[in-house]
Amino acid sequence: GVQFAVSSGSMILDNANQGTGNWAAASSINYATVSIGGSFYAGLLAVQCSAFTVSSGATINFKSTSLFNYLTLSVVGTFISSSPVSFIATPASAFGSSAFSVSGTMRLDNAFSQGSWSGVSTINASNVTVGGTLQAGHASFQTYMYSQSGTSVTLQAYQSTFVASSFSQTLGIFNCSSPISFVTYNGSTGVQFAVSSGSMILDNANQGTGNWAAASSINYATVSIGGSFYAGLLAVQCSAFTVSSGATINFKSTSLFNYLTLSVVGTFISSSPVSFIATPASAFGSSAFSVSGTMRLDNAFSQGSWSGVSTINASNVTVGGTLQAGHASFQTYMYSQSGTSVTLQAYQNTFVASSFLQTLGIFNCSSPISFVTYNGSAGVQFAVSSGSMILDNANQGTGNWAAASSINYATVSIGGSFYAGLLAVQCSAFTVSSGATINFKSTSLFNYLTLSVVGTFISSSPVSFIATPASAFGSSAFSVSGTMRLDNAFSQGSWSGVSTINASNVTVGGTLQAGHASFQTYMYSQSGTSVTLQAYQNTFVASSFLQTLGIFNCSSPISFVTYNGSAGTQFSVSGGSTILDNVNQGTGLGAAASSINYASVTVGNTFNAGLLAVQCTGFTVTGAGSLSFKSTSLFNYQTLSVAGTFISSSPVSFIVTPSAAYAVSSFAVTGTMRLDNANQGTGLWSGVSTINASTLSVTGGTLQAGLVLVQSRSYSQTGTVTLQASQNLFVANTISISGTFTSLSPVMFLNETGGTGTSFIVTTGTMTLDSANQATSAWGGTSIINTSSLTIQSGATLLGGQLTVQTVPLSVSGTMIFQSTATLTASSVTVSGTFNSTTPIVFTPSAGTPATSFSVTGTFTLDSTSQALMNWKGTSVLPYPSFTSSGTFLGGQLNLQTAALVSTGTTRFDPTALNFNNATITAGTLTLIRPVQITGTCNQFVVQSSATATFDSLGYALNSWSNAVGSALTCAVVTINGKFYGGQLALSTSSLTISSNAQMYLQAYNKMIGATAFSLGTSGTFMLNTTAQWVPGVGDSACTTFSVAALAVAEFDHAGYANSNVWSDGVGSSLNFSSVSVFGVLRGGLMAVNTSTLTVASGGNFSLQAVSTTLRANNISIGGAFVSPLPVQVFPTFGSRCSLLSVTGSLQFDYNGYRTGSWTDAVGSRLQFDTVQVSGTLQGGLLDFGTQSLTVSGSMTYEPKAQASQASYVSVTGSLMLVKPAVFSPYSGAASSSFTVASGAKAVFDTAGYTAGSWTYPTGSLLNFPSITVSGLLQGGLLSVNTTSLTVSGNLSC
Repeated sequence: GVQFAVSSGSMILDNANQGTGNWAAASSINYATVSIGGSFYAGLLAVQCSAFTVSSGATINFKSTSLFNYLTLSVVGTFISSSPVSFIATPASAFGSSAFSVSGTMRLDNAFSQGSWSGVSTINASNVTVGGTLQAGHASFQTYMYSQSGTSVTLQAYQSTFVASSFSQTLGIFNCSSPISFVTYNGSTGVQFAVSSGSMILDNANQGTGNWAAASSINYATVSIGGSFYAGLLAVQCSAFTVSSGATINFKSTSLFNYLTLSVVGTFISSSPVSFIATPASAFGSSAFSVSGTMRLDNAFSQGSWSGVSTINASNVTVGGTLQAGHASFQTYMYSQSGTSVTLQAYQNTFVASSFLQTLGIFNCSSPISFVTYNGSAGVQFAVSSGSMILDNANQGTGNWAAASSINYATVSIGGSFYAGLLAVQCSAFTVSSGATINFKSTSLFNYLTLSVVGTFISSSPVSFIATPASAFGSSAFSVSGTMRLDNAFSQGSWSGVSTINASNVTVGGTLQAGHASFQTYMYSQSGTSVTLQAYQNTFVASSFLQTLGIFNCSSPISFVTYNGSAGTQFSVSGGSTILDNVNQGTGLGAAASSINYASVTVGNTFNAGLLAVQCTGFTVTGAGSLSFKSTSLFNYQTLSVAGTFISSSPVSFIVTPSAAYAVSSFAVTGTMRLDNANQGTGLWSGVSTINASTLSVTGGTLQAGLVLVQSRSYSQTGTVTLQASQNLFVANTISISGTFTSLSPVMFLNETGGTGTSFIVTTGTMTLDSANQATSAWGGTSIINTSSLTIQSGATLLGGQLTVQTVPLSVSGTMIFQSTATLTASSVTVSGTFNSTTPIVFTPSAGTPATSFSVTGTFTLDSTSQALMNWKGTSVLPYPSFTSSGTFLGGQLNLQTAALVSTGTTRFDPTALNFNNATITAGTLTLIRPVQITGTCNQFVVQSSATATFDSLGYALNSWSNAVGSALTCAVVTINGKFYGGQLALSTSSLTISSNAQMYLQAYNKMIGATAFSLGTSGTFMLNTTAQWVPGVGDSACTTFSVAALAVAEFDHAGYANSNVWSDGVGSSLNFSSVSVFGVLRGGLMAVNTSTLTVASGGNFSLQAVSTTLRANNISIGGAFVSPLPVQVFPTFGSRCSLLSVTGSLQFDYNGYRTGSWTDAVGSRLQFDTVQVSGTLQGGLLDFGTQSLTVSGSMTYEPKAQASQASYVSVTGSLMLVKPAVFSPYSGAASSSFTVASGAKAVFDTAGYTAGSWTYPTGSLLNFPSITVSGLLQGGLLSVNTTSLTVSGNLSC
């Protein structure tokens, strides 16, 4: 049977019984395809087919025999059976391709209703799809894939079972009056269960009462709820469970809820507790429980009457919404909350989570909680990053805590509000962030390693902060930059107990109200608002104490002691204020003395200490500091610095302790110090203060010392010192004074042993010795300054009266006025101020210390009353290896013996002798009134930029040298950066350098200059009055380089040039250097040149008249201009060969011949080089020319001497002009190769013949080359050609 089709119209079977329904017998249809497109009223009917279809608008109405075999069924119209139908996919072997689809309406067992079904329908198909309405009655579903996207499905599940390996509902209502156990087909794996949209109701018959007939169950890999799911009593087993946004599941749990991942974005409500168990246990590590919507467990009950305990068992628990967990047991590695709220009563007061993170919302637990880790794993972190946490909320109002909560994690951080009740803490790191609050009552147990409170930390009871483990104490830290209040329920005088703060580092950047407290720390640091406390047993244990801000207020005295006997490092109160024994500050009746015993003590604030003993290494009062106390008299120290205010109402014994440390001890006052302050007004001292220090300084401050014994190695002062010296002695090895130091009588400044002091400095201000006699100069005696170093600095004045000075260095940058004894002992002298002696002085070095240096940058005058007339009273002597003058030095008649002379100011003297190794004239003028023969081994003589040195200034003034010998300068290096007027000078040097813009003028003694290397810098000037023969400097074997830089001018025989080039002599000058380089102007006059390399660079200009018309050079490069008025015969240096001539600029021999039109002589010039390259201009005049290779890209003009030119290779790309014919022959040692005139180039032989209209010689020119190529223009005149190859692509005329 192929097909059975009622495509339209209507079919009625057993019509006789249609009215009664008492069917005579069954009709049957057995076709491959059955399609109903009209109306089909069949009565009792059996169907066997492969495909069954009810089209849109069609109706089939019948009573099934129960037999309905098919393979695919599609109902788009209406399908009604008054009895149950057994839809059996046939054959069974084709079950996998069977399909049952209802997108219209199907009603089975239609004659009956809920509770009175006549039988059970069976829907057996691989795929069941409902896109319309299916009223299935009492039905058994057997399918791999169930999919619903229609209006509704209603049924009573046969045996409360629904067989479907995959269940998907995307629309409409799924309404089952009975419970359903969703099971898979033939034991296949349940893939998914999805109520993506619409609603599902299970056990609907009992939804109103909640008296569930039995439990439904879901066992699929994935379960997703995207609509509304009212399940009644329900058990769930799955891998992934999801409730989407806007979706709701409402059920009563059997307690069984096995899963691996759960995500609730919508609403999840169970009226009973739920046991969420991660399954299998082996996959616990990947399990996840997430609520970002709403979950309510044991919803039918409330706090205090929970029906049971829910369990949340997952590796990761995440709450991003609302979780009302009821009485719950949490078992998780990682708990994370970022939602609105979590409320619970903790099962057995325990919350199992290896990591707890709350970033938002409220965590509200009615009971205490002991937070413990999962399976003994390490507790990683406990964080309330935001929101609020309330523990033991049932007792928050009364404070009658049920039991203690506890937290035991590696890190604990509070970023929100944490109200904990009674709490014990064990952690490595504890943090309260900015804006956060923790409020609790401590069990006293608070074990930690690091603590940071940026927000608020309040404990109503004392807290024992114990760094744990003790072995890690060195890395422990306690930090409060917010607010901490301990024993907050009590106050001063009524504390409930003692708090302990035990940490290697304690830092307070905020407010700490510690109550009655014991501090035990290596490092205490305070930079916050305030710390208030009563010190336990009047003791504060801290190896280092640092207060930079705020108030430290202790009601009792404090003995600051170190931790475990460790060395006390520092005690520093650099900001705010510090008050000790505050209850007695008003009366001064201190109960006991406070004590400070640290290596370093710094006071930078207002410190009111009461009765105080100090033992330290270093003690400092900063500029902002003010220390007020009454000394116990004990003040042991090594260094003391007072920049602020230091006031003791009684005398103080400053004793360096231990005495072995005296060498490094120091006592410095830059602020104000008053000792025995109660008696400063009357001068009736109550005792003697002692200042015992290796270094004592009063810098810019005031020391009112009262009656004082000073015992010091070094004394320095820049302020005002008022004292009454005990025993009229001032013991100091070194003295430095600025400000005002006044002694009414002469003073003996003694060192520790009564001998020579180390140094004596007056820096600024005025030091007056024997002040009572300064006005009359009737000296009361001679003051003695016997020191290794005496310095009077700028702005300072030493009015020495009658003074004996014995020193090693003497330095005056201020003013020193005195009546000297005839000899002044000093191994070095430095004057940058005013030094005035009315008589000559013989300076002698100190015994055992050789003379070193003499330096003047100010004004130094010897024999001052004789300076105007130069009627010297005698000769002063300066025997210093180094002499430097950058000020004004008026030496009178002087014997100067030095190794290094440096002048940068005005230096003027009449030398009786001058000896130096190095001389540098940096600026200003050095004037030697008469010539001087400079003796000794001179290394360098330098005249720096803007400086001028003049030898024999009297000779220049009279225009006649003072004597015939003149001056002599033999020096390894001579460098002129400024101006040097040498007079008549015998000069010998290895290096003579005249730098940029510098000038040097001299007349060479015996017309000889010794210079191994010569360099004239840019824009420099070198002028020789007459000729000079250049020879190597003394000790050198040969001259090396001679260089004239760009824009520089060097002129030899200036007198000859001035006399119209009539040279001073017939010998001329000579340059014998390995290389000569001219970048500027070199006017050589009559000159012999002998060099390996001669370079005239671009922009350079070298002119000379060659001695005997001969110039020796192996390589010549002309990039600028080289001009000789006469011919020049160029030969190599002896033993060498002329290699390269390169002309990129201009070279002209026999300038006079070109100027007059007639060569100077018949010999002419000579150029014989291996290679000649002309890219500029070469005017050779009458020229003996020969080269192996000639390249002309510029212009070359010459007259071949004897009608001959030697060239093996010629290439013309520019212009080659021969005034007369030339016979070209090979260059010595090289065969001829080619002669080429390139395109655009020009070569003319016998230009004179062309000009005259007749050839110069009857033999003409000869080109004898194997290859001749003319691509440009060759005018050969009268020409003989001998070649293997002649190529003319240009123009050849001859």
